Amino acid sequence: MRLAEAAERLGKNAIAARAFLRAGQLASASGAAADALNVLGRAHRLAPQERSVALLYAQANLQAGNAVRAAALLEPFAESESDAMFLDTYGDALMRSGNLDRAGEIWTASSREKKKE
Repeated sequence: MRLAEAAERLGKNAIAARAFLRAGQLASASGAAADALNVLGRAHRLAPQERSVALLYAQANLQAGNAVRAAALLEPFAESESDAMFLDTYGDALMRSGNLDRAGEIWTASSREKKKE
């Protein structure tokens, strides 16, 4: 966290985002879901264009019950994405937020990708 906050103060947003991302992963792994959500949110504010940041932040939002927010975070990446974990998370967010038709489309795409592996 110290590295992330120092990098943020210095305007080194890429470094700060990566450090916040790692801190969020550690918080999540230790069971501190609320802390993970907060820290991953900070990473996302610094690097909203980063797919890995958006994915982990979306997963934290899903865990916190914020499915609509999770789906919105992943939407910008969805058209060009073929990673099964991304598609599963996005499909889950869509399903939990009530967008069942789109969730079915995403899970079909995910199934195709898993068969390729």
